Amino acid sequence: MNDLGKKLKLHHIGIVARDEAQIEEFKQILELEEEARETIEKYHVTNVFLTCSGDTKLHFMIPHKGILKNFNQGRGGFHHIAFCAKDITAVQKELEKKGIRFMATEKQDGIKKFKFNFAIPNIAGLNIEFIEDPDIIWPEPE
Repeated sequence: MNDLGKKLKLHHIGIVARDEAQIEEFKQILELEEEARETIEKYHVTNVFLTCSGDTKLHFMIPHKGILKNFNQGRGGFHHIAFCAKDITAVQKELEKKGIRFMATEKQDGIKKFKFNFAIPNIAGLNIEFIEDPDIIWPEPE
């Protein structure tokens, strides 16, 4: 594994939900717990994080208006894969050298204590988000 790969952990899978009922049905059937919920008015979306076994979370986004409201012709569905990085800025600089652009020039405030930024338009056909999560424990450098 190269140096960049050692700086990334799978954090969550992002899913656009049609509505609150879709998330509730998902939670009930799979018996998942809600970890966090917060609305970010800037992006017109309510974010709901569900936990399951392991470190990876499910991130449902309920759009109130804007571009996500019509995502997948209004049906919702898979939106992105999020990788956690100890330092998004360093990862962003490495990827920019490879021609990858980002949604914003600097990391953005997300829900809870998260910082985030999206690669645009995508990497290998997938929407990729990078997250800084202060609750993630990183091994000490060798």
